[in-house]
Parts: sequence; C-alpha cells; structure tokens
Amino acid sequence: MVKCFKNSRPREIETLNRLLGEDGGQKVNHYDLFLKDLFEIRHPHLYKKGTKGEIESFKSDFLKEKPENSGFWIYYPWLKTAYLCPPEEVYFEIITARNKTLVSDFEQKEFYKFKVGIVGMSVGQSAALMLVRSGGARNLKIADPDTIDPSNLNRIHVGIPAIGRPKIDVVAERIFETNPYINLKKYNQGLLLNNLDGFFNDDFKLNVVVDACDDIEIKIAIRKQAKKLGVPVLMVTDIGDGALVDIERFDLDNKLPIFHGRVEEEVKIKSQLDFMKVGMKIIDPDNLSLNTIMAMSAVGKEIPSHPQLGTSAYFSGVVMSYVIRRLSAGEIFPAKRIFVDLEAYFNPKIQTEEYKILRNKAVENFKNMIGL
Repeated sequence: MVKCFKNSRPREIETLNRLLGEDGGQKVNHYDLFLKDLFEIRHPHLYKKGTKGEIESFKSDFLKEKPENSGFWIYYPWLKTAYLCPPEEVYFEIITARNKTLVSDFEQKEFYKFKVGIVGMSVGQSAALMLVRSGGARNLKIADPDTIDPSNLNRIHVGIPAIGRPKIDVVAERIFETNPYINLKKYNQGLLLNNLDGFFNDDFKLNVVVDACDDIEIKIAIRKQAKKLGVPVLMVTDIGDGALVDIERFDLDNKLPIFHGRVEEEVKIKSQLDFMKVGMKIIDPDNLSLNTIMAMSAVGKEIPSHPQLGTSAYFSGVVMSYVIRRLSAGEIFPAKRIFVDLEAYFNPKIQTEEYKILRNKAVENFKNMIGL
C-alpha cells in the first residue's frame, strides 16, 4: 500500500516526482528531526545538551557513511504525500529507543522478527496497532471482511471519514503510518476455510495467531490448523471493563483440547441461541460482571448486539501485545486463561456481599435463559 523510493537513486526520485505530479501530491521532509533524535539516542549524555555544531557534525558523518543513509521517500497514496524516512534499521532504532532497558535488545529484536497473524479487526485492530507501535511483528497478516459502521467508532481508532470503508484497509493505513517497512499481508475476505492454510503458511509461516473474530466455525478451524502445525493461539475477549486472555500452547503440546476443553471440535451453529450458548461456553458466564450479564440478557430486546467498550478494546490490544512480546522471547508459560479486570481493582462495590449475591443470581438466570 506504500511505495518506497531510495533518495540516493536519481531515477527513483524521477519516478516519485512523476507520480506526485499525476496525483497532485507533495513531499514532506522532516529528516533533520529524525537525525536529531538519532544523535541523542547514540549520545545519551548529550540529551537536550548537544550544540548545533555537534549535531551538524553527526549528521554529516551519518550521511557520508553509506548512500542508504540519505533516506527513503515513503509515498502514502491515501495522503498523496511522500515523507523522507531513515533506512529500516535506523528507523527501527529510533522508534524503539524509548523501549530500551525496559525491553532488552534481544527481546526487542525477537519481537520484531516474530510473525503474527490477527483475525478480526475490532479488538484485533487494537492488538495490531499496539504490536507495531511497540516495535513488534515486522511480518504481519490481518484478516477481516467487514466495513466500518458508525457504531464501530466507540472502539476502533478511526473517525467519520472511515465509515463505510473496509476495516482492514483503514487498519493497514494506520500500520504503515507507524512503520512503513512492515511486511503486511491483508485478507480482505476475512479468514475462510479455503484460505486458512494460506493464512498460516503463504509468504511467511506464522509464529502465533491472534483470534479476535466472532465466527465460531472459524475459531474452531483456526485451532485445528494450529494443532496440526504446532502454532500457539491467543484469544483476547473484551468483557465489560476487562480483557479475558486465552493462551493455547499448541506449539508445546498439539494434543491439547481446543478452548481448554470448553467446546468440542465439531459444533453446529444453527441459530443465534446456538451462537450465544457456544460463545458463553467459551467465555464462561462466571467471568462476567453484573452489568455485562444484564447487557447480554438484553441482546435482541433492548440492544441489537453484544456490548463492547472502547476502553476494554484498547486495553485488550495492550495485553495482547505484551503477551506476544513475552512469547517471542521464548518464555515457556503454559496454556492458561487470565482475566484482567479493571473493575476488580478500582470498583469497591463488587467486593460487597450484596453485589456478589445479585451477580450470582444474575449468572444463574442467564445460564438458564440460554440453556447452559
């Protein structure tokens, strides 16, 4: 989706200029700002203290070092603008500079090399953008067939101009605006049974799959394929003000039952009630807050679909990015389920006996309603 032109090659610059002329585009050159940051990154004792002469001397030496250091013009068609950026290894050094010591050099490099596939661009867009912004997943595959509806604006990091556009295209643009060197593969039709193998294997083999989709059949198919290939599956579900994280380590044991044994591999979804029932088997109503249970009970009556908050969607992306970073570093944590609930930390009323009684009653009523 972006085009790259080496600044040291006159013919490539001619091509870029011709393209800009045809599109009515422009060039933006902030290369001095990149190099000023790079100077301070490589001379931390001179942070905010470097003289103009020291900075200019550094820039001159850097540009003379090799032709690539004069930068690459990255053309963004949707912005009709080309930006001059440093070569990939230098760009990576700059955008991950503030991660240093918090993330080791080894961990950062492994995170960048880790090959990630994300299915579903609601919560999944938050995971994708956080991964890239954190300096991870240079090789990334994303899948989603849907367009952005107005009601999506509460949790997808876009605005009114994105309404009606494919989610995957808008997310791809945000990814390239963060790191133009990402090797991104898009599955605009979403993940289907007939492209599942390609999603795992084409162009590059995935190290992990993030399941952030709603389709039960595809969720099961992902896990069957992951078991066959020995690939871990991570699922993050935004629930109320929290994130439910499922880690399935099929890379360590491909005989593990899917969904931690909560759902069989052969399931037929024939109605909305079937979908709700299987979905709740996966999530487990005991993980739901009282507000979430009441909201789920109102689906199809007072609200059209299951409720989702922007805060938990973004939070889920943060949690998922952290888990993938730890996974890429080779940490051997077992298959597990973790519920990170903000209400548990900040809302004192949920610890009261009155709340617990009301919630337990609501859980039982909800289970009876859907036949669990």
